[in-house]
Amino acid sequence: MKFRTACAAVTTTLLLAACSSPGSPDADSPAGHGHGAVSGASEEAEAQYHLVAADAETGAVAIIDLLDESVDTVEVAAPVTSLASDGRFAYVGADEWTHVLDTGVWTWPHGDHNHYYRGELADLDAHGWGDGHAIGGFGTATAAFDDASGEVTVVDRDALEDGEVTTATFDAGEPHHGFALGVGDRLLTSTSSGPELPDGLQWRDHEGEVVEELDVPCADLHGAARVRDTVVVACDGGALVVDADGAELVPYPDGTPPDDRAWSFAQRPHSTELAALRGDAGAWLFDVNARSWTAMDAPNAVATVALGTGLGVLTLDASGTLRHLDAAGAVVAEAPLVEKLDADNPPTIVADAARAYVNDADAGVVHEIDYADALRVSRTIDTDGVAPTFLAETGW
Repeated sequence: MKFRTACAAVTTTLLLAACSSPGSPDADSPAGHGHGAVSGASEEAEAQYHLVAADAETGAVAIIDLLDESVDTVEVAAPVTSLASDGRFAYVGADEWTHVLDTGVWTWPHGDHNHYYRGELADLDAHGWGDGHAIGGFGTATAAFDDASGEVTVVDRDALEDGEVTTATFDAGEPHHGFALGVGDRLLTSTSSGPELPDGLQWRDHEGEVVEELDVPCADLHGAARVRDTVVVACDGGALVVDADGAELVPYPDGTPPDDRAWSFAQRPHSTELAALRGDAGAWLFDVNARSWTAMDAPNAVATVALGTGLGVLTLDASGTLRHLDAAGAVVAEAPLVEKLDADNPPTIVADAARAYVNDADAGVVHEIDYADALRVSRTIDTDGVAPTFLAETGW
């Protein structure tokens, strides 16, 4: 394990607004953690947002404190192929392993307000969980799915928060490109009866026992997002919304070309609105509460994210132009941003309650965007020599 810390002078004051989660009180509280408190962590007055940037080629990972722009770096095995965050932990993926980093910052939603915590950065090492498809969540199990074997690894969340990686594994059918996602005390997993393509969904307990088979029309499922206790799965015919009441397929609007289907979703944390790329035509906005799709025109978009609460989406196109589209799809603002994109690893847009962030690997920086102010670049954040091929945010 290697840590290196650098501090940069802060030239701009960043005000991070506290945004209450729409979840019910104590809905995400793990047993024994009053108000989300963890031994050794301090409660803070505001969100402790951090960025995590990973260099695909070298395996260098930068963890950036957005309050003071200090940077910690961790070296992991290269090449890096994915990066995901659950608000506290970052999961750096490769072909056969997942490297887990505890960024030491998180938010605990408590009804009409939040609690913010700050602990220490910890490197929890690399683990042979397969392709790096690890998905976690505060108060739920972290689960990793290995496409090559169809095996699911379940990580004990309480132990993980104490710095220990304790796992159990089970098979979820034949090898296929799938997922496993914790919701409450259960897991929603894809399954397959043949090679490569997933063909079903199952609710399982943490030991892998099937609790319920979902008999739903979701062909060629790919990608899932969690909105509180609801899961939305991208299917070739629409979005499959799975909750305690069952599963409902929300079809794409009539006349949608097959190439315009959604493959994965991106959202501001806790938002009930999701964004997805719409082929080469633009983006989708999917409103989970309204069970509705809105098609948005943004040709050649390579990245998108939903801003939530009726604020629309951000898109970045292949020329490096960032656009803000409102909830009806009208362009609110646009601005050139990234000069040179990697077609194999295009930038990511992540958003929180006040700002959005776009990684610029060629320039070695992350652009901080005030999306409420005509896409003004409020800061250009240096990543301390780490080319930010992949980007995620923690502290939410």
